[in-house]
Amino acid sequence: MIEFSATLLQGALVHFSEARDAMRCTFSRETALELVSAVRRDEIPRKGLCVNGCEYFVHGAGYTVVLPSGGQVHIDGDPEGDFFTSYDISFLFESSGGARYGNSDVRAVCEDFVDRGILRRVGVGYSLASPGSKTRSGLS
Repeated sequence: MIEFSATLLQGALVHFSEARDAMRCTFSRETALELVSAVRRDEIPRKGLCVNGCEYFVHGAGYTVVLPSGGQVHIDGDPEGDFFTSYDISFLFESSGGARYGNSDVRAVCEDFVDRGILRRVGVGYSLASPGSKTRSGLS
């Protein structure tokens, strides 16, 4: 199995940020929980295309955006904020046709990012360290 690295995680964070920004722009909802609630009230469609042309579908407590590469960006909501898990990061690479990374390796790099203040723990996963940030490099 190929070793997971900080550089790979930084690249994944860009995809997660872009997917979230596309959903925000498409539906004017700030969080995954707001989006899920709007779907349950039949205010917006459960699946379709984002303004950036990527396919999306809403499920459970979050949504998935399918990148042009076929990679799937999965984001869930929590009262503390939107988050992704180490499994979501691994699946992004796998669904893109890339290498398979061990979850423990991905989690170790995520935990290093938490220690460095780049990510924060949210729910059972991770999000950008600075709440409310709308940077290109990660989730708020």
